[in-house]
Amino acid sequence: MIYDVIVVGAGTAGCVLAGRLSARSGLQVLLIEAGMDIAPNDEPDDIADSYAGRAYLNERYRWNDIKAQKRPQGGPARNYEQACIMGGGSSINGQVALRGAPEDYDAWSALGASGWSWEDVKHYFKRLERDFDFEGEDHGAAGPIPIRRIFPNQWDGLAAATSQALHAMGYEQLPDLNDGYREGFGSLPISNAYGRRVSCATAYLPSAVRHRPNLRIMTHARVRRINLDGCRAVSLEVEKDGVHETLSGREIIVSGGVMNSPRLLLQSGIGPARSLRALGIETKADLSGVGANLQDHAAISVSAYLQRDARFNERIRRHAYLNLRYSSGIPGCPPADMVLNPVSRSAWHPLGARLATFQVFIGKPFSRGHLELAGPGEDAGVIAQLNFLSDQRDCDRLMHGMRLIHQLVGQEPLRSIALDPFPSAYSPSAQAIAQLTLVNAAITKVGALMLDGPDAVRRQFILKFITGGKTLNGLVASDRELEAYVRENVSVGWHACGTCRMGDAADPAAVVDPLGRVRELDGLWVADASIIPEIPRSNINIPTVMLAEKISDHVLARLSA
Repeated sequence: MIYDVIVVGAGTAGCVLAGRLSARSGLQVLLIEAGMDIAPNDEPDDIADSYAGRAYLNERYRWNDIKAQKRPQGGPARNYEQACIMGGGSSINGQVALRGAPEDYDAWSALGASGWSWEDVKHYFKRLERDFDFEGEDHGAAGPIPIRRIFPNQWDGLAAATSQALHAMGYEQLPDLNDGYREGFGSLPISNAYGRRVSCATAYLPSAVRHRPNLRIMTHARVRRINLDGCRAVSLEVEKDGVHETLSGREIIVSGGVMNSPRLLLQSGIGPARSLRALGIETKADLSGVGANLQDHAAISVSAYLQRDARFNERIRRHAYLNLRYSSGIPGCPPADMVLNPVSRSAWHPLGARLATFQVFIGKPFSRGHLELAGPGEDAGVIAQLNFLSDQRDCDRLMHGMRLIHQLVGQEPLRSIALDPFPSAYSPSAQAIAQLTLVNAAITKVGALMLDGPDAVRRQFILKFITGGKTLNGLVASDRELEAYVRENVSVGWHACGTCRMGDAADPAAVVDPLGRVRELDGLWVADASIIPEIPRSNINIPTVMLAEKISDHVLARLSA
């Protein structure tokens, strides 16, 4: 059988594509996913939960062979958590449903992605959403993704106190963070209905869609290679349960995500010829941009012991209610280039339940990285060289962010509920203790007792076992020490994108054209966060849904021609 369309990867974008394309009954559509399925109305409790702190750390739901180095000077590569499950990141992420700034998409167009300006994409943002809170020409009312907000009358103690502190610092409270983009803070929109996550698997592949006779879904199936006939993609080598088979399609859409889409292209001989030769892979299409242009929202954080009555609300089960957009003022940086998020639960375990964290993200980073295969074989993993802070402006902005947090936590009433603020990081030890094990639950229970003890005991515990002797006051008092700390402890945002970026025909570094078609090849597309030319000032999930909606129209137009 020759399918009309094969979609490789049932992540955020893949679910959208399969749902939209199979709506045309005359098309035979195959959706292939390496991870487990999530049956409609039978989601595991940790995935359905409004609190995502368990889902995104569940090893059953993620790849185990994707590593990242944060800094240009090297250092050990560490796990970069990426979803491997039906729905992809939308099944395990924090459910934040931000669009980004209109100017972000105008920048895409200016970079050669014609047809992707704000005016071009606004329709698709509206098409994907069913906004529970706002109406009018800027919002959708009938889309698959429900979007709602938890407003201030339901905020937990940390969010309420942070709001008062931000008011005292002169920041404006905004009613709708998806209406334009300017400085200020407001309630986070989330892809959640009636206290439960709504992933792209839930929204775009409900039971009625899955019962379409023209849609086939394969799970626990790994695509090993794209086969070409000359300059046309014609089939895939797929492994399932140890058995290999060849599956043919008229159009093949790679939607494996920012790490796995370039991995599959490279393993198929599509990428920089020099890199492929070094791995002994025959070059089928010399595309220098495959794996390049890697971007993420680099971050830094401060945590504090949270008074009991200000902690995570077990009824609402959200740890993040609001965010702040602000301008760093660093020369050469755009307005509203930074984001600050306060969270009332830092991790799933007893220690994390007592700690608030204030995290600053660079909304518009200048540093760029790349990824490469870890070896030549079909089981080779991926190593992402993030190159965080390789542009000094990015480092300067995180230093500024640490000082802003220092100022924020000194404001009342925040100062009285978030005690003993300290510099915090997703260090190797923090990453290890975050894993979902009974041993970690026991260890962190002991740590929680130390935090709940007398003030002097808590401060000594933080100083000795968490910060290694570093204090927030000491860091912000010294540019040299603060820069060294930021460079050592910069964190990933898990919003990576850009490794197969869109561009025009004159751009030798572009991997796909503005329709999503791979350059120099017929019948091959990429549609996921990897094609984003420049990272938007938002979480990546909703922009990825938008681009999949748009590319589904491009594919349908191609098949109708």
